Amino acid sequence: MALIRFDHVSVLAHEPTPVISFYRDVLGFELVQEREIKEMKMVIFDLKVRDDFIEVIQPVGQEMKMADGIKHIAFESDDIEADFKSFHAKGAKLVHKEVQKFGNVAFFFIQAPTGEFVEIIQYFE
Repeated sequence: MALIRFDHVSVLAHEPTPVISFYRDVLGFELVQEREIKEMKMVIFDLKVRDDFIEVIQPVGQEMKMADGIKHIAFESDDIEADFKSFHAKGAKLVHKEVQKFGNVAFFFIQAPTGEFVEIIQYFE
């Protein structure tokens, strides 16, 4: 596999203000960016402390069946296609039929045996 590091934790929050306040005021994270992704119907609030990231995702204009809370954990890859093939060959429960590409990132999700989602992501410049 080409996984190179832990990347981030994603938290779903229909009301993001108290979640952001908790991570900022209690745990010392800084809100470094807010970005709306219209195609995916969400606003993402990026929080950072040192080299650690949390993204708080607020769904916009859509019914989200998932409850608030941790949505997924993510690991960065330096060869997303090789990792996709590797996980497929190992019988991992893939959420996507192929690597997803959006802007300067490529990603796919797998589901762990206990139900949580794991994102494998690669960034491109």
